[in-house]
Amino acid sequence: MDRVENWDDSLLDQLEELNEIVRKAEEESAAAEQFTENGEHALCKAVLWSMEQAVSVYRLLYDDSGKAEDFLCEKVNPAFETVSGISAERAVGRKGSEIFGEKIPYFDIFVRVAETKSKVRFKAHYPKIGKYFDMWVFSPEWGRIALVFSDVTDLVLAEREQQLDRRFLDEILDSMNVWLMIFDNRWNPILWNKAAERLSGYCSEEALSPDSRVLEKLFPEELYREYVIEEMRRGAHRPEGASGELETEVSVNGGRTRTISWTCSRWKSRDENEEGIIAAGRDSTEMRALEGALRESERRYSSIFLNSNMVMLIVDPEECRILDCNDAACRFYGYTREELTGMSSFDINMTPPEEFKRHLLRIRNGERSSFVFHHRRKDGALRKVDVQASPVLYDGKALVFSLVREMAEGEQKHEDGFSR
Repeated sequence: MDRVENWDDSLLDQLEELNEIVRKAEEESAAAEQFTENGEHALCKAVLWSMEQAVSVYRLLYDDSGKAEDFLCEKVNPAFETVSGISAERAVGRKGSEIFGEKIPYFDIFVRVAETKSKVRFKAHYPKIGKYFDMWVFSPEWGRIALVFSDVTDLVLAEREQQLDRRFLDEILDSMNVWLMIFDNRWNPILWNKAAERLSGYCSEEALSPDSRVLEKLFPEELYREYVIEEMRRGAHRPEGASGELETEVSVNGGRTRTISWTCSRWKSRDENEEGIIAAGRDSTEMRALEGALRESERRYSSIFLNSNMVMLIVDPEECRILDCNDAACRFYGYTREELTGMSSFDINMTPPEEFKRHLLRIRNGERSSFVFHHRRKDGALRKVDVQASPVLYDGKALVFSLVREMAEGEQKHEDGFSR
């Protein structure tokens, strides 16, 4: 991710000196292109004209009562148009209200800087031109301001998307009724979800602490602990599609013991060249939720969602549309991700539409979570599936996260839409 440019005092001093030259030249009624090319004038002009950052100079305009009401753009450098998207012809000689509308963004900041000769740096958003800027504002003399700014729109939007994706992923992880823990290749825990806190009795801060040695607490007997670690490692390296769970006796906080069945998978971060193991635990006394593996975040919604071997769908319960899916879903249904994303749920689910809509709304409202459906693949083949579903909140909208598992031949569950 690109870093916002650092501005030092020497650059600001040069710009202030440059604006002093601009002011003196204007007093002499000299145009910018008529500036002397001698000495410091030539050097400062060269700095202005070669900078990648945009530079613009403004003079405040006051009403009869002496209150600042607008500003006039006096000078811009060649980079101004590239960075701002506004041509010099549209800016120089025009008032701020003519460029940006009656309400000039950040006008109060500009007035304060111009009248106190202070310096301010902030991240500015200009909705009218659809851009974000990293902006320095300073005053070369009372009543005038100079702006030095660069376009950071891509950076801001990438940060915002990353935050939304992270919140979305956190919502999914914390909504699962499954003990989920992720370890690095040295068996240090790096993720501990809400279900792990509830089932183990250890909060995430305690479990993830370097000094906690949480595996020793969960499996206090050394030989048994070594057995569990080795079996988890083996389970994580099973061929794709191979099933199998590791049933263990876990010592939880408070002296109790729980029987937990683990499904394990490998994760690897290509960027950081790290790898480890994801363990998803199902309490035999509770509702069955997740029996698969999630992988390290790497792409949009993270590869924990995209690269899992378990079939996962994100569905809009209002429009009954599939909003997102992982690679396992594409393999299972036979569609590309582009084909499956945006498809109507009715294209794959054989349940009558009105009945299916009611199911989705009940999932969203937290009333039901386990279903048996018949899903149709692209080749027309029907598959009997067990669907574990839970509501998730993304960008303020309630969606449905579905984990789809093909049922084995002869596996018995009621086919009225609900498991018993």
